[in-house]
Amino acid sequence: QMFFDIEDEIAFEEEVDELFTKTIEAKMEKMKQSKEQFKKNLRRFADTHQREINEDPAFRHSFLKMCKNVGVDPLSSSKSLLGKVGLMQFYNNLAIQIIRDCKSLSVKQGGIILLDDLRRLRNKDKSEKDSITEEDIETAINKIDDYFHSGYELLTINNQRYLRSVPKALSNDHSSILAHVEGKKKGWSLSELEKELQWTPSRIEHTINELLQDGYAWIEEKEEEFNYWFPSVILRT
Repeated sequence: QMFFDIEDEIAFEEEVDELFTKTIEAKMEKMKQSKEQFKKNLRRFADTHQREINEDPAFRHSFLKMCKNVGVDPLSSSKSLLGKVGLMQFYNNLAIQIIRDCKSLSVKQGGIILLDDLRRLRNKDKSEKDSITEEDIETAINKIDDYFHSGYELLTINNQRYLRSVPKALSNDHSSILAHVEGKKKGWSLSELEKELQWTPSRIEHTINELLQDGYAWIEEKEEEFNYWFPSVILRT
């Protein structure tokens, strides 16, 4: 009797497993069908609202956010959803313009550029309806890195967004100095930074030298003590 009880239990467990597997497979198939249907609806929506997506920045970002929330990457290829409405070309062109802007501004601002500066530069000769937003710039920057692995990186310093365009990551010490001098239009001596940050002289000197090498800082020679300027975070276009 005990032997048959065990057999019955095994058979029951196998039936439960089979039922569970069929249920999961049915749910997965239903989810797949729902996702495909949603993609069709999304394409139909993009076709219907092509003009608003291209011309209205707020509408465009709401649409991109909607795509992201459902796991659809509308910028994954030229044959993608947004290839049909022209936004692939829009972001590709913007990415090229950003690369050019970074090169032209590097002499004045060093290795990092305020996103608001890029936005104002891109909007200089545009009407309000054609304006570029910081969200547009961030999307284009992400595409630059996807395509070229260029090392472009978005940074936040004192609650402001910057683009780093030199191929080297900022350390915590680099970021601490840039955050400390941000917005203060003056040159800094090593002794000033040492006193205000409460760092050792060697730590200050080493960090400043690295910032100089990478274009984040400039040096002004003075008789008493050199001054260091940080154009990326104190100058505006």
